[in-house]
Amino acid sequence: MVEASASIEISSAKEGVWALIKPASTAKYFHSSLLHGFRVPGTPEGLGEMQCFIFKVGDREKVSVIEIVEYVHQELAVIRELVTDDPAARSFFKLTSCVGGTTYECTDRFTISAEQVEHKAQIIEHRRNHILDHLALTKDLVENGWQKETPPDLTQN
Repeated sequence: MVEASASIEISSAKEGVWALIKPASTAKYFHSSLLHGFRVPGTPEGLGEMQCFIFKVGDREKVSVIEIVEYVHQELAVIRELVTDDPAARSFFKLTSCVGGTTYECTDRFTISAEQVEHKAQIIEHRRNHILDHLALTKDLVENGWQKETPPDLTQN
């Protein structure tokens, strides 16, 4: 396993950051190709929760489903993708209170193949750059007043 990680300080309480990063419905702020993001009906909130994302890729739709495998409300979510080439991969989203608000840390742990070992540093740096982009966008959205919304209740018929 290899790891890419980065963190950023955000001038907001953890609750404000969590309200943006946790719900599946807010993933649209991070992925312009996202058509729908929702908690899978019948799954619990938090630990064991599954979230489904439907993306438009070219003229096709792509579905991605994640499961929260570790969870501490407003502090930590560890996720895994259900359909992936790397079943051991995990993404960690951690919030810690700090003097100026909240430290938001993201970590990706993933496997690289034997063929990729010689490019390990570049692969990790590429993944870290994606994390840095995500952190910067999160900071911008939270500090500049993104509009919190109430997602539809998909468990009702």
